[in-house]
Amino acid sequence: MARDRAGDVDFARPKTVSEVIGDALRCYRRYPVLFAEITPVLPVVAAAQIVAGLLTGLGFVALIVPGLFLYARWGVVAQAAAVDRVDWRGALRRSAELTAGQYLHVLGVLFTVGIFTGVLDSGAGALVTSSPTGWQVLTGIVVETVTLSVGALTSAMLFFDLRARRPGAPQASESTSS
Repeated sequence: MARDRAGDVDFARPKTVSEVIGDALRCYRRYPVLFAEITPVLPVVAAAQIVAGLLTGLGFVALIVPGLFLYARWGVVAQAAAVDRVDWRGALRRSAELTAGQYLHVLGVLFTVGIFTGVLDSGAGALVTSSPTGWQVLTGIVVETVTLSVGALTSAMLFFDLRARRPGAPQASESTSS
């Protein structure tokens, strides 16, 4: 029987509507536990993102090359802070460790996703006039939801890809126990 990580959702057979609603309610009951787990991590993720963003911006102001280098180096800083449960300095270090020697790969992934989401956002923005209708607002919300989700999922996949490419690097369970 195929089950999800929590072990209570069966994907092996089609479901009735009441079973789907029951599964959704069981997942909904887990939200307080999820929020209790992520709440301590959010300030660290925010601090790491702010520091990385400011320093990367300064790198772009100084010259384009330092900005690109820092953008690639700290491309997975939020994921490092959240998954590895380190402080913001540790997240900057961990992101630098994971991306070392992979800068072109990281830049390629981040720029490709950035161009894709930028084109989608621009296309949706072109539809909106000075006084948008309800459908235009709804379209903007849907497009923004899709582009933010694609960006977040791609960053997460990039983080785990970089971790898998580092055979000797500590995994999340090892880095949080020390």
